[in-house]
Amino acid sequence: MFRFIFLAALCVSGASFAGMGDTITLGEFTIKSVPQKTNGLKIEIFKYGKPFQELADTEWPNYCDVNFLFTESHDRISFGIICDSEYNAAEIEYDIKKQKFVLAGAMEWFRTIHEIKETKDYYIGLTHSTDTEYGKQDGSLRIFKKPSNENIQTITNSDEGNDIFYINVSYCGTEGCLKVGDYNFDGIEDFSLLVAYDRQGNEERTYFLYDPKKKEFVPSEFSGYGLEFDAKTKTIKEDSWHAINHGSIDTHITYKVVNNKMEKIKEECALTYDEETHSAVFAHDCGDNYWEGFTHFSSTGLKKNFEFAVALSGNGKGIVLYKGQSEFITLSLSAKNGDDYIYDEIYNGKKNGQYIFTINEGGEKSASYINKNGKKFNLEPINDERQ
Repeated sequence: MFRFIFLAALCVSGASFAGMGDTITLGEFTIKSVPQKTNGLKIEIFKYGKPFQELADTEWPNYCDVNFLFTESHDRISFGIICDSEYNAAEIEYDIKKQKFVLAGAMEWFRTIHEIKETKDYYIGLTHSTDTEYGKQDGSLRIFKKPSNENIQTITNSDEGNDIFYINVSYCGTEGCLKVGDYNFDGIEDFSLLVAYDRQGNEERTYFLYDPKKKEFVPSEFSGYGLEFDAKTKTIKEDSWHAINHGSIDTHITYKVVNNKMEKIKEECALTYDEETHSAVFAHDCGDNYWEGFTHFSSTGLKKNFEFAVALSGNGKGIVLYKGQSEFITLSLSAKNGDDYIYDEIYNGKKNGQYIFTINEGGEKSASYINKNGKKFNLEPINDERQ
């Protein structure tokens, strides 16, 4: 009974699906629902195309007036009927001894049907229930084959091998958990399930790809936030954003699909310095690790001091942006002496000077600069209070 009530409840989840279950087939039986002029519902049953049986609303509680039917593979012949907007449902089964269809059991409350999406050949339904005693949320995905509306696949959190996702619709709103698309570019529609958001609101999804051999949907290894699928180029693009000190890093990655897996073919990072007095973007190889962000420095002891921001990577590279300028100057680590890191300033392909950064165990920096004429300038970091 529990399995079947889901099927009946599934039908009422959206106006766009109205009438899709008015007629179903159970082996040699064809079942049709016929709304009555007064409140109520009549079921007409045909066997091999000939009238076999009629069921009026005297056969079940008289508030069964929603004409939606669904079926599912059973050990017995049965079908379901939805009976009001509260998702109450009745199951009707074929009684072999009586040689007719009878009401299988009493009305029963069931879980909420959260959302339905459809592909060319299937309906995908998402259910959601809460254990009132323990407060545990649970969900399942039900796949129905058109036009029979037969439940051919059920995916739950406890399914073996499905530990890469968790079905939880509590933050999805009324729509948006399910999406349909051709994610592996094989010409067959797949579907995806929302599982999380990042801080920028990008979606993380589990992507279920249709397997023509198994004739079912299987969870893929596709992963990432805000994935975009380009059917023209048959590539997948991922953009991510990370806040860093005095700026941010945007990562742009392009993948191709190989054996239903994402294979990286291009990666680029953009580092942005967004102080009020500076605004610039630096595109670079993502191997240049600038995750610590920028430190802001000023010269000292001059009539007119200059200020700049510097970011150092973990692989001996660096960038400098002077206040009022929009062009980054490249730094390259040339020597290390204790806590002193000596970087050559490269401008137009030539060495223009040297920066000496002293970085203590706490990560604090002090610095000096020697220009190409040998003149030395003392530098000090500018803390947040001075900015």
